[in-house]
Amino acid sequence: MDDNLKIEKGNAKIYTKFLLYKKSVDEIKNMLDNKEISYRALLSSIYDLLNNNRIYFLLNDGATSKVRELINLKRFDTNSESLTDEFNNAIIKANEIDSIKNREKNVRLFARRDLTLRTLDERYSVKKSNKEEIEDLKLLLLELQSFDYQYIKMIKYREYDSIDESNFRTFLSSTNYLLEVEPEIFVWDYPSKIVKFYDRNATFKDNPSILDCIISIIEKYKNCSIKTATKTLKKLK
Repeated sequence: MDDNLKIEKGNAKIYTKFLLYKKSVDEIKNMLDNKEISYRALLSSIYDLLNNNRIYFLLNDGATSKVRELINLKRFDTNSESLTDEFNNAIIKANEIDSIKNREKNVRLFARRDLTLRTLDERYSVKKSNKEEIEDLKLLLLELQSFDYQYIKMIKYREYDSIDESNFRTFLSSTNYLLEVEPEIFVWDYPSKIVKFYDRNATFKDNPSILDCIISIIEKYKNCSIKTATKTLKKLK
């Protein structure tokens, strides 16, 4: 699967969170040099995260440092003078985030809300957010957010066979999350070659809709997490 998905309006935050978590600054720089992503689009998305998704930077301890390095790539470039205000404001926001107090409390409160949304089970999320070691909890949330990006790639490239029993619960997590924050992805019409559904025993038309495929995956593996799967199916149908 191609590891590059353009920073598009609908997935900018999800993609940028993935980049700041999974990619080194050097890797991102190479992507910029190869014009795989736009610097202006990346800067805009980072600025959006700094303003509207501060909790992400409390989960990802190294993210503000990466932001500063990425800004410094062009901060003193005479060809980027029009971006000076954005550069300065982003640095200010990153510094403010680094000085936030009660970081653990904020992470645990976020975890309770996010895990409830993702698993549709408040009792599970309350227990997990209260009992889990903070570093383990942060890692869990970052991995779930990272899978949101993989989920969008799966939809775009119709590679549904990447889902099996081992990652089905994570798949449900992203389904529930994206149903809430980006429901339009379930009806996006990505250009795609005609492909058959990955299950040879399934009786689908050659190019099933995104929604058909998502529902079918849940139906196939729902016994791995029957309670959440049943609730998710009700939301999809």
